[in-house]
Amino acid sequence: KYQRQFRSLAMITFRCAVIAFCITDSCSGFIVYPKVLESRAEGGALLLHIHPGLILTLEKSSVLSDNLHFVSSSLRGSKTTTMKGLDLERNLYHDAAHMSSLIVEHVPAGVEVRGILSIRHRISPLLQSRSSNEHNAHVIEEIQDHSLSESSEGSSESTEVSENLFCAANESENAKVQREHVDVFSVETCVVVSENYTAAFISEEPLAMYIATMMNWVALPFTEMVCPRIKFQVNKIIKAPDNVLFTKTACGVTTDILKFGSNGCVCGYDAEQTINDTVDYINTSVADSCDIIYHLTSEELTLTINGTFQTEVEGLTTLGGACTKERFAVGEDVPHTYSGRITMAHEIGHLLGCDHDGCPTSIDCSPEYGNLMSQDTRDMQNKSKLSECCKTRIRDLVSKLPKSCLDVNTAANFTNKFYPGQNITDEEFCNLTRAGLEVARTYTTDNHECLIDCCWNGTDEQSGDIFVVSEEDSEYTTTSGDDGAYETFCETHHKLDGMECSENKTCYRGNCSNHNWTEINLNYHTLRAFP
Repeated sequence: KYQRQFRSLAMITFRCAVIAFCITDSCSGFIVYPKVLESRAEGGALLLHIHPGLILTLEKSSVLSDNLHFVSSSLRGSKTTTMKGLDLERNLYHDAAHMSSLIVEHVPAGVEVRGILSIRHRISPLLQSRSSNEHNAHVIEEIQDHSLSESSEGSSESTEVSENLFCAANESENAKVQREHVDVFSVETCVVVSENYTAAFISEEPLAMYIATMMNWVALPFTEMVCPRIKFQVNKIIKAPDNVLFTKTACGVTTDILKFGSNGCVCGYDAEQTINDTVDYINTSVADSCDIIYHLTSEELTLTINGTFQTEVEGLTTLGGACTKERFAVGEDVPHTYSGRITMAHEIGHLLGCDHDGCPTSIDCSPEYGNLMSQDTRDMQNKSKLSECCKTRIRDLVSKLPKSCLDVNTAANFTNKFYPGQNITDEEFCNLTRAGLEVARTYTTDNHECLIDCCWNGTDEQSGDIFVVSEEDSEYTTTSGDDGAYETFCETHHKLDGMECSENKTCYRGNCSNHNWTEINLNYHTLRAFP
């Protein structure tokens, strides 16, 4: 059975203040009309215009195995359905610069876009709503991250770092064989869901697509890893009865005032016992193709620590448990909202060997930077990044993994090494953003070389508002003229990866520098879901 000394480190306590974008009195969401600017050619990318000021460079993603097994069990027995991973993820894309993981589906009226738009927001179509130019209306909504405030976790007066940061007392035992070099570690993942969780989806296919979108986002913080490169592949989705996965109910007065209010009595399921129940269930089935096993749940998780009932726990796992008997993790998520995306990435970081930033094994990486493995929640944008300490820990763990773990059970897909900005000028890019209007001038913004201002002469008949995206966090704001018209109007866009930004320099992930594109193509190529 799992011991708390392995898992106390993994309690997630993310609480962020996020700006809500309100266009009605009820703050229902921010309405946009996405459109494809350039269809994806062989080896290219998909340019998706979300609104004036935000264009995504979407690369094709692949996180599902070719033959995805969906295992469903009940009192009457179990059934395994083989789903074609290539078909399920045929419309799955990502944009690493904006932390986007999206399903983009072409429909008669244009496109339908759904998924994670940025680290803070999701996007989905509005049914039966179109603009005058026949583009489908979509709503951008804030993703609600329910978790602790900064001071709640480790709030005791102890001066011990391990107590304040919930550091690992021990870690899982891996083979002590030191390998010379591992180029790529494909983390074969299995996802466990309960019947209650799956009830939110009309069928197995949309559930699989939701998990693929979530896993696609989880993979993004790990794309900057080299030696080895880290990839993820979902091999199996396992649906189990609720009464098997949840056997211990716990109730008490909540300590999470922000989520439940003060003096509220909350009942949930003990996180420790839930992992043990998941282990017991999986041990009765075949899960030999799983390096890690993640239980995605919509139930409230609780934990009793030193006699104190806690409701703030978002996830629980083992340090360095990948490819061992302790390869399990559990994390909360509200179906269709992607609220568990950061928790899932954080817990998987633990399974791959990362302790919390600032702990003894990561003492050189301050938690104040707010990276993925930090418990500091003041800067949500940094939750998309791994600290150097975490990268070192992952390398150390992978170097000790047995060959049976490093071998891939299911064949990987093809790769794509082409970046769209390498073959487009500033003028060509701006002309793509406004079909039918010829750009008058372009210039790089004064304070950011990888932002471009596209300007046109005449009145902007399509919009009385100009939307702009702030540099740091891609938030949406509007600027209106007194009469709703502009003799000259400009829009600010992020330059595409590969576009020139100054002499002998190009943009990559918003950074203007002398990038080595041979190395980038080698280390950061994307997976394609077709031959």
